[in-house]
Amino acid sequence: MRPYTSRDFHDSGTSVTRIPISSPLPPDFDIITTMKRNVLITVEYDGSRFSGWQTQPNARTVHGELMRALGLVCGGEIRLNGTSRTDAGVHAYGQAASLTGAFGIPAERIPIAVNNLTTDVKIVTACEMDETFHARRDAKGKTYLYRISVSGPEYEPDIFMRDYRYQLRRSETICANSSDKLSGNYLDKPEMLSRNDLDASDKLSGNYLDKPEMLSRNDTDKLSGNRLDEIEKPSSNHLDASESQSSVYIDSRCASSPLSIPQMREAAAELIGTHDFSSFRSAGGNPNADPVKTISDITIRGFESADTRGRPIIEYEIRVTGDAFLYNMVRILVGTLVETGTGKRMPRDMAHTLAAKDRQAAGHTAPAAGLWLERVYF
Repeated sequence: MRPYTSRDFHDSGTSVTRIPISSPLPPDFDIITTMKRNVLITVEYDGSRFSGWQTQPNARTVHGELMRALGLVCGGEIRLNGTSRTDAGVHAYGQAASLTGAFGIPAERIPIAVNNLTTDVKIVTACEMDETFHARRDAKGKTYLYRISVSGPEYEPDIFMRDYRYQLRRSETICANSSDKLSGNYLDKPEMLSRNDLDASDKLSGNYLDKPEMLSRNDTDKLSGNRLDEIEKPSSNHLDASESQSSVYIDSRCASSPLSIPQMREAAAELIGTHDFSSFRSAGGNPNADPVKTISDITIRGFESADTRGRPIIEYEIRVTGDAFLYNMVRILVGTLVETGTGKRMPRDMAHTLAAKDRQAAGHTAPAAGLWLERVYF
């Protein structure tokens, strides 16, 4: 067997051994040249176990946990730059980050080595990139997934799903405000009714029932109970491992019936394209960030499912794809769509919300627990 010149040899991806010049090459060793490397890693994590992505003093973060494990695997000085600084409680299927430094382990072995050292965060893929590549600067877009569950009035939302869904609970009757208005409590006080309320009370009191042409699809859905038309029946695709887990319990929005998917889709259509999204930016983000962003796609679907105890629930998935997002932008978009789905807002209001360029014009900020960074595009 021929001798080898002095090289760094790597075994198991965790240590570097100097082999003497005259030593033969061990069969389970790879020749590795230690040099400046740039590796793109894709990461998934359970955000409920972390105080966000970015390293913070005295807090467990995704970045901090990865740096600890990568430091053991790679040795020496390394840098890790993520595409998105997700908040505490936000999850990821496809966070992307640039790993740079002088280390010897082959890129394909990094996930195996790191995943043996971590819990709650895993590296899914790792691939060698050009030295000029930067995960944040070179990202062309992202897709976020938001998950909502609506449980029945007869039981509390499943506590084992609270970290993974925005949980709403159906009330026994329609929400207090609308039930008061439509049940007649306000009908003798017309000054208490808005124009929208009068329209609804006219339709539901029978004034339009002899004129079906006056009723929109949404109105007839409400009267016939067909709001379930858009709800998909269960299939094997709906009940995967990630959906058997589960967000912060909030009943203040009072989902009296499953969210109206047609109403939400109509409102979401107003968001497609390039707009100034100032109305959907929370305080606390970068005040100098350009509010003009492009949303290329929003999809909304609902399906019948079950909680961890097997009790029936309705689940909703909202996917938002865009070139970039402002701080809390997706969560505020979802909160506004939920208010539309429950009837608190009308679909046509979304255009006015965009034009206002005022945070007060938009809806509430949906909980972090329902949000997942699904994919980053390069």
